[in-house]
Amino acid sequence: MVVDTPETLSDAIVTALDGGRRKAVVFSDLLEHRVYDREAVVNAIRQLAMRHERVRINILLRRSGRVMKGGDHGIVDLARRLPSRISVLQADSIACEDDREWLVVDDQACVLRAQSSRYDAVCRDDDPAMARRLRALFDRYWAQGQPAPELAQLSL
Repeated sequence: MVVDTPETLSDAIVTALDGGRRKAVVFSDLLEHRVYDREAVVNAIRQLAMRHERVRINILLRRSGRVMKGGDHGIVDLARRLPSRISVLQADSIACEDDREWLVVDDQACVLRAQSSRYDAVCRDDDPAMARRLRALFDRYWAQGQPAPELAQLSL
């Protein structure tokens, strides 16, 4: 699959998520609406989250304050409704220097954008070595992440 548009990137993300069973991690600039807030992506995240009570989806954002600038976001809404399965953190300053974006599913499948400003990506359905490298880096970044208060649910 050639990935070079928001639509084809979304399709690649859905394909990776559809094969998931246990865990997905997303490292993203701001969960760009044109890529991540598409119905198929939100549904794939929801289906993975509901597959089993132990499924975990961790999302680390470089610019969490900008996620909601484009209006409501389906993945943020899901995270608010399923906080025991979907977690969202703001990256620290060191992680913010990394301009790549990636999704890793079950340490097997991965979608990697070398630059968050471009839509071309490397997509691998079965590359455990690459997936483990990206997951290990994600875990280091995640350990330094902070809650993203602007994405918290406001209740009256």
